[in-house]
Amino acid sequence: KHSALGAQKGRDGTMSANQPEQVPVGSPDFLQVPGQECCVSEPGSDYGEGGHSAGALSDGDAWSSPNEYSSSDATPGSPARASQLPPRPDPPTLLGGHQLKYIPGIHGDNAPNTWCIIDGTEFRVRGLNYMSDRKKYHSRTVGLDLLGIDLIKSHRRIDHITDHPQNPARQYLQPGNPYLFTVNFQVATASDYLHLCVYAQVPADPLSRMSEKTWNLFKYFIAEDTPNNIRNNTFKLIPSMVVGPWLAKKAVGNKPALVGNKLTCRYYRSENHFEVAIDVGSSTAGKYILNIMKTYVKGTVVDLAFLLEGKSPAQLPEQLLAGIRIFHADLDTIIARSPVIE
Repeated sequence: KHSALGAQKGRDGTMSANQPEQVPVGSPDFLQVPGQECCVSEPGSDYGEGGHSAGALSDGDAWSSPNEYSSSDATPGSPARASQLPPRPDPPTLLGGHQLKYIPGIHGDNAPNTWCIIDGTEFRVRGLNYMSDRKKYHSRTVGLDLLGIDLIKSHRRIDHITDHPQNPARQYLQPGNPYLFTVNFQVATASDYLHLCVYAQVPADPLSRMSEKTWNLFKYFIAEDTPNNIRNNTFKLIPSMVVGPWLAKKAVGNKPALVGNKLTCRYYRSENHFEVAIDVGSSTAGKYILNIMKTYVKGTVVDLAFLLEGKSPAQLPEQLLAGIRIFHADLDTIIARSPVIE
């Protein structure tokens, strides 16, 4: 039986998980390490390099190195298609899941307040020789299994929300379950905080979905002794407004951002999960984009994709970890009806 974890003070004074000493039997080798307290990373330098964009490449564009993408879900020399993603069950019902309904399939049905999984192949990422030729190519299909997203309201900012006692997502933390990766977007409203949480799991056979380079980089990112400044300069978000007014598209952009260099990120690590908590309103730019989105979000379709930045041939080509598409979200209704946890 999974029990609630206690809390202890981290080096920065914030609260963190007090990790159990025993690692669940059957955990992958890369999880056989002690836990680590919460660490806070303040924003530093600007976004990563420009020139990335989301969207399909023309038929004339090629892969950086076809052999790098050879796998069961990608044909060498051409992008893996959405239909080649392994079948997935519908995500389980989460606390606020009824506010943003999951639509099976890759492209959804464009209904308001819905979301779907994206396979990632329409996004361009750094190729094998990017450090010398600066060329980008289609990503192969995403490397993690997307479980679901949730909308949770609280009267305070909740950082380590994955293991919050009132969060049904703790069902994913049962002993023997695959390793869980959470991205927690924290959005301050007029009187409360709204948390958009994206949950994904490491596949049972990681190398069936990820290249060996991506898998090694992921293990390094979540490792106990990886410095937070490295994490800030590795975790990357690519937004893409598929449908929306010009002003909103311009504000959101479609270039990859090293999130920890622009917004305050907090990292929480355990033997069975890792959380990236992103304070969306922690910078002037973040507040500006958020205000634009609040104004126009009902008329938008937005993609969010996550990956780790490769900075050397040993870490390239890049590959998306996960991605979601959100259709015409009515924030006023969502905020009013979202469940509250304390």
